[in-house]
Amino acid sequence: MVNNNNAITPIDPARFDNITEGKQDLQQQLLDIFFLNVEECLELMERICNDGYNQKWHDAAEELKNISDSLGAVELYKLCIVAENITSANCNDKKKVLTNIRSNVHKLRVYVRNTRY
Repeated sequence: MVNNNNAITPIDPARFDNITEGKQDLQQQLLDIFFLNVEECLELMERICNDGYNQKWHDAAEELKNISDSLGAVELYKLCIVAENITSANCNDKKKVLTNIRSNVHKLRVYVRNTRY
């Protein structure tokens, strides 16, 4: 998303404010749950990374996609679609996507830490 300064942000602030009605305590709770769920999914995906089709990989990628969408983390959502679509790929390709997802999650953490959230 783009903020008022035309800088790309890893979360849509207007959407996040809308779903939390601007309540900072609710925002913090949602972010805590979000990051916990993201880490659980990523750890699972790393453990089960193998060549070929893996339903658990697909399910974890889909969960990541859904929680990213619910928070308004658009770029992370897009990366999760890629992860979901490479369910049958080799482990090296899956690891590349995981690296990109982890990088995006890091950007999101930094953004959250440096904003009012």
